Amino acid sequence: MIGGGWQVYNTITGVGYVTGDGKADLVARDASGTLRLYQGTGNATVAFKTRTKIGGGWNTYTTLL
Repeated sequence: MIGGGWQVYNTITGVGYVTGDGKADLVARDASGTLRLYQGTGNATVAFKTRTKIGGGWNTYTTLL
């Protein structure tokens, strides 16, 4: 289990290796348009590092890839 609290996001997408470290990352957007990066660790027990804010204003987009 990754954990709870994901319901605050209206879009979650697996974006590959955003950080270039070869570990799968996620990007999630909340209703206010804040985009956050969840950097993968490659460890099934602790799958992601603490989230990082990418920025705001992303609610103007209908799709994230």
